[in-house]
Amino acid sequence: MTASNWQTKLLPFILIAYFAFAAAYVVFFYSEIRDIAMPAVHDQPSLRLDTNLVRSEATRKEMLMWKDRVALEEGVVHHRYALMQTLVTARLKIVAFAFALGSICVLIGAFFVLARISEPASEVGLGTEVMKARLRSSSPGLFLAFLGTVIIVISMLVKGNLAMNEEAEYVPTAVQK
Repeated sequence: MTASNWQTKLLPFILIAYFAFAAAYVVFFYSEIRDIAMPAVHDQPSLRLDTNLVRSEATRKEMLMWKDRVALEEGVVHHRYALMQTLVTARLKIVAFAFALGSICVLIGAFFVLARISEPASEVGLGTEVMKARLRSSSPGLFLAFLGTVIIVISMLVKGNLAMNEEAEYVPTAVQK
């Protein structure tokens, strides 16, 4: 059996594995992406003030004004934290997707290397001022494995800044008399 003969017979299995990994990634992607939706806003307990005990109309109006401000502030804080939860979940999912995609590229590259599939020599490289990497090979499997490794490393090293502004929106920070 010649090299090209067994490579030709092995090619359908490699393609089946490739499409199986792609299908698994799509299923993983869609099963995880539906969890990112912003959580439903639940009813928050509201401030209870008994304004019937207050005799002054001006004091009663001021109490109602503060009750409204506190209710608005409760809603803002609740929505702010729900949004932050959504952002953190989305960031974690992006890292998981990148890791899964990188792993699939590495595994498919390993299949190509094991099958000894080759083509004319080509070269790929990337770099910054600090670090440079270059790969020259005639195996597409090495390129896929290299690309998968780069995707995994980048997904693990890139950090997102998730900062929340903790300021009162409706209740003044300093009450003036």
